[in-house]
Amino acid sequence: MTLVSQKRNEMAADGAFDGDPGPQIAVDNSPVNDSVNSGISTSIHKGVAWLFLSLHAALFTVLFATFWGDTDVLFAVVIALFFLCMYLGAPITLLRIRGFGFDGRQSWMDFLVAPFATASGLVSGRSACIQICLIPAAVLVGMSAFCFIISGARP
Repeated sequence: MTLVSQKRNEMAADGAFDGDPGPQIAVDNSPVNDSVNSGISTSIHKGVAWLFLSLHAALFTVLFATFWGDTDVLFAVVIALFFLCMYLGAPITLLRIRGFGFDGRQSWMDFLVAPFATASGLVSGRSACIQICLIPAAVLVGMSAFCFIISGARP
């Protein structure tokens, strides 16, 4: 039993939950604090970043191929590409300024099976990669279907 659940049980026995939640207990369950000394990775592997960028590059390739002849729509795609560069570039620049980088010490296969510390707990590197790349992959599949339908509907 953890300290938090012990404290809640004591408070429930004292009647602290009868309309008044009582004092709030601040608990730091961050795995990053414990993982610094235990050797658990907190830096993402370069392969995950390249996969993430590749999915976005494929998405914009599909968009450019679909709307190549229509300059008005292509202008909107270029603006979206500019926003993507800002969306990805600003955090990378800020991390570089603070001295953080990608984890280059582990091989790709070692990263996939090793534990990886996140804000919500420990996951495998494979699970972290899936969590990071699932949404761009789903958007790529959906956008490819829409672009295929648009290309088929054109005269």
